[in-house]
Amino acid sequence: MPGEPSREIEALFGEAADLPFEAREAFLRERCPEPAVRQRVEELLRHDLEAGETFLSGARRDAPGVGVGPVAVPERIGGYRIVRLIGEGGMGLVYEARQDHPDRAVALKVIRPGMISRPALRRFEAEAEVLGRLSHPGIASIYEAGRFETPDGPRPFIAMELVRGEPLDRYCRTRGLSVRRRAEMMVRVCEAVHHAHTRGVIHRDLKPGNILVDDAGEPRVLDFGIARLVREGAETGLGSLMTHAGQMLGTLPYMSPEQVGGDPAAVDARTDVYALGVILYELLAGRTPINLENLPLPEAARRIREDEPRRLVSVSRTFAGDLDTITGRALAKEPHRRYASASELAEDLRRHLGDEPIRARPTGTFEQIRKFARRNPGLAVGVAASMLILVAGVVAVSILAAREHDARLEAEGLKDQAERNAYRASLAAALGAIRASAGPGAAVRVLEEVPEARRGWEWRFVRRWADPSFERYPRGSFTLPDDRGATHRFEPGVGHTFTDQATGERIASWAPSAPDRRSINPLRNGLGALVYGPSGFERRDPETGRLEWSDPVGSSEPTWVTVARDGETFAYALERESRVVVRRGETGSVIADLPCPDPIATVFSPDGLILAAGKNIFDVETASLIRRTDGYIQDFSIDRNYAIEVRPGPGRSHELAVVGVRDGVTHTTIPISYADTWMTPAAVFTDTESTMLVGEQPMKVQSYHVWTGARLGPGLAGFGAPLDRFAGRPGTVGVSVAGSRDWALIPEVMPSAYAVHIHDGQHASAAISPSTAFVARGDWCTVSAWDTRTGRVEWRRSVGTHEVRVLAVAPDESWVATDAGRGKVALFHLLNGTPGTVLSIPGLEQPVTAMAWKDPFTLAAGYADGTLVEWKAHDGSHTVMPAMSGRVFALAYAPNVARLAAASSGEGGTARLALIDTGERRNLARDTGPHGDISALVFGSGGESLAVAAGDAVHIYRVDVDTRVGRLTPAGTLLGATSAITALSWHFEREFSRVLAGTRDGQVLIWDRLEGEQRELCAIATGHEMVLGVALDGERRLVASAREATVAWELAPIPGTHVPRRSVTASAMQAFLRLDRENRTTDDLRRDVAADPRISDDLRAEVIGMLARLGDNAARLNSSAWSIVVRPDRAPGSHERAVVLAEAADRALPGHWAILNTLGYAYLRAGRHEEAIRAFMDSESAGAGVGRANQAVNWAPMAIAQHRLGRGGEAAASLERALALAGTPGQDDPETMNLVDEARAVIGSGRGP
Repeated sequence: MPGEPSREIEALFGEAADLPFEAREAFLRERCPEPAVRQRVEELLRHDLEAGETFLSGARRDAPGVGVGPVAVPERIGGYRIVRLIGEGGMGLVYEARQDHPDRAVALKVIRPGMISRPALRRFEAEAEVLGRLSHPGIASIYEAGRFETPDGPRPFIAMELVRGEPLDRYCRTRGLSVRRRAEMMVRVCEAVHHAHTRGVIHRDLKPGNILVDDAGEPRVLDFGIARLVREGAETGLGSLMTHAGQMLGTLPYMSPEQVGGDPAAVDARTDVYALGVILYELLAGRTPINLENLPLPEAARRIREDEPRRLVSVSRTFAGDLDTITGRALAKEPHRRYASASELAEDLRRHLGDEPIRARPTGTFEQIRKFARRNPGLAVGVAASMLILVAGVVAVSILAAREHDARLEAEGLKDQAERNAYRASLAAALGAIRASAGPGAAVRVLEEVPEARRGWEWRFVRRWADPSFERYPRGSFTLPDDRGATHRFEPGVGHTFTDQATGERIASWAPSAPDRRSINPLRNGLGALVYGPSGFERRDPETGRLEWSDPVGSSEPTWVTVARDGETFAYALERESRVVVRRGETGSVIADLPCPDPIATVFSPDGLILAAGKNIFDVETASLIRRTDGYIQDFSIDRNYAIEVRPGPGRSHELAVVGVRDGVTHTTIPISYADTWMTPAAVFTDTESTMLVGEQPMKVQSYHVWTGARLGPGLAGFGAPLDRFAGRPGTVGVSVAGSRDWALIPEVMPSAYAVHIHDGQHASAAISPSTAFVARGDWCTVSAWDTRTGRVEWRRSVGTHEVRVLAVAPDESWVATDAGRGKVALFHLLNGTPGTVLSIPGLEQPVTAMAWKDPFTLAAGYADGTLVEWKAHDGSHTVMPAMSGRVFALAYAPNVARLAAASSGEGGTARLALIDTGERRNLARDTGPHGDISALVFGSGGESLAVAAGDAVHIYRVDVDTRVGRLTPAGTLLGATSAITALSWHFEREFSRVLAGTRDGQVLIWDRLEGEQRELCAIATGHEMVLGVALDGERRLVASAREATVAWELAPIPGTHVPRRSVTASAMQAFLRLDRENRTTDDLRRDVAADPRISDDLRAEVIGMLARLGDNAARLNSSAWSIVVRPDRAPGSHERAVVLAEAADRALPGHWAILNTLGYAYLRAGRHEEAIRAFMDSESAGAGVGRANQAVNWAPMAIAQHRLGRGGEAAASLERALALAGTPGQDDPETMNLVDEARAVIGSGRGP
């Protein structure tokens, strides 16, 4: 292509770009003696510096040789068909493209040919990693990153969401948006930027051109090409995004003073806050706060560093007050004077829009004087005398203004308190109505009176709990071919009438061929009407009444007519003839005619291939009886392997059971009592297959976990049986409505019940990812990760032979940190379990007792002796912080600042709560803290508040830090917990701030107000004891991880394929739980699954995949093997089994001294003496690294193996060593002494093999 650099120039450019700025001049003098070559390399370096600004901008026509001439548009790039070029810059090209699979429009971003250098590649690949961390409606999503082949070698690409829209400033200008609408737009931009900050990403190039407003009027932040990862490192797998000292990246008018200074260490979230302030100013004033037009770069940079921005109020008096104050704080020269986070800026804008007092305060008089003096030192002396004269007047005016301002704040505070109290009372009244089973009406009326601005997540939860129905519809409803809803009614003398539900107009009316055919059922696929009565059946077109077929059934009246989920197959009972008949709706042909002694309550499986009638289950295809049942079948699972059976009991007692369809095995039983003894419950599986809905009396729908029988939430009053499983759209269930003949559509997963329930056994620790998508759980010797959206286990790893009590997930969800025993911290990749760096300090073997992540690269760990260490996750480097006095219980980092809070046992009455400056490694504040054991800490969004969980209360402290000293001032107490608080989180979403706590008795509590003594807004029961972690994801999901299970509540649909996968995952988990796992390896279980005829092929593949992800639990297998080998008198066959178990344990956790010892004993018992000796020697070597060398339990059995191999001298020496070690501290237990005695007896008696 014309203008492309030669390969020589490209190579020189690549080498120079890798050098720091200060080294480039010498490189160019030495390697580029020819002026033309040097000029070309310098041009490329200049455009590389500007890459972040020009990648998505229009082509730079002032760049010689770069972007000159038309760009040849390729037909395809990888799996993408190129549509057109939509953007080009000095470094890159952006195409509109069409992806092959799935078929969708994308923005495809590539590096311009000839501009590929190592820095450009690093920056490009880093952008892909940055985008992969982000998931927010206000940020364009990444679909894929990869490479495609070209004649010059592979080139990278990024496929992103194609955002069609206008730049933010142009959108506001062309549509003439009001000041209010522009401020509202900036609130949404700030929320998106804050999301990036919470994932450790600083944008560094925010400007209106990088914020497009889409067709829906929503702003979308783009172009993270020069984004910076906070505290990045070379070995994180993220690539280095470090900027050389003195290098400026960004767009000048929007760059902060520290950014133009070129110091990468000074760039943090507040740098983006400055850019947001410039954008806000520009949207309101139509100009940037500092005029930089036509200025050379050094002068422009000086003005940004030194000149005060022109105040917004000087542009127009309409901006006087809040908006002037907000922009002033965002544009402060010193980062510490700006908003600490984008969320704080958004919060003040929301307060302004809601006519509430903002947090920011105008710049004080003395601060303005200081700034004036700094800018004009000569004039400052001259005006000092005049200023003294004015001081008295200024003070007087300031006092009057302050009094007026304080009075206004007090009045607004009282109003806010009254509104919050009213909100809390409304929630309490609604919850009381729900729990009193008063029906949905009373609770809904109270909730609807709450102002929209006050409605938080808990309001939406209670509102859907009170009445989650999507719509109401009369019984006998149909859906016509044009999707109109129709209602059926039968009138003697008129016949059947269908009425349009929306308009009330008659659609069709016709008389049946026999006068007694009054009943009707919809045949949904064929959209026909199945009409029946004592004299038989007929099928009609509901729109025209045209008769399609008619057939008498004999002497019996058809009853229990039911239609299969396919919408065409139907069945009915002929009770007098003791028969059940299955027919096709389209033709009326008989599929099966089944003898049945008690032909009642007919129910089809979802595919229509199995039918239950009375206490019988039939195979429809073969027209044969599968088996008799103890009760009546209510519903079948999707895979036809399980059924819900109701077994009537004496009096009011009934029992629901989940049973195997073919083998009759009972998996779950649930006792239920009813007011009416004749009423049997209606129960259905949900499509997730992990929960079922039961219509209870009086008029209540209750959700239960299928495999545990756990009651999931308090249920839904005012709705009840019978349940119509196939009514309405997928994911809903039709239920009867109290006091009405109507049906209501409710979600099959009720809001008060769990959307996902992961019941994975006893665990000691849990950590939920910030997005709530994943949870890491620790138990005896292992750590595992689960997808909370599907219930799927992602991986499990063995970490030792101890109970894992401490876990922490990185803020960008890249790593899980876990206690690895003996003072070590192990890292695993959250998504796939890949091991990372093991963090340890020689000589520090105290147990890890607390951990917290600062950013994706920095982790703090507290130890049992009070030691505090800050780790760099990528390379294992560390800094020791000031120690605590006693065991460290909890840690928390303040956002965006180098500040760590720590809580300890405070032995000897010393301070238990500390605030530490991690940059200077010194204590800022110490405090005795609240009464009770401190269990958790969490900071507020700006780091200005700290929540401390102690006993059954949460204490809020205000955090004040000046240059050298910090203070922790009690500000409030959150009450309402009925047991000790065991988990804590603080959530921020739009104007809502919520503290969430989990308790020992399984409650999740939510608070909104943090001053004074406050009761909870809402308490939700998890159904499980000991909540180990709790997190809220915006307006959608609440996830709680308890000791026995992780549960998730959802108030909005989860995108993607997560929901459909839940049923598959639940079925696989149940099949796994059915397996005999005692003393079994993963290989054993895989063979069992392959041979199990009850498991379908699709489910078998899912279970085998789950087994592969779980892997073997090294500690459990080691324990099983040891129980076999510890005694020599076991049956010979069991010893080979012990070898299998011990070898599997060694594969799962290689190199562990205790497992190697067990493996040696297994080889010894199995007669494999050479292998036994090697295993015992390996155990000694591994033990030497952890203080476990010279173990009598290694030398004694080694002596036996050597003796049986005929090595008498070696055996005698090994036995002598074992005898010397036995009885010493740590080796004097009865088990060790018995094993040494065994060796002495074998060698002393001269017994051979």
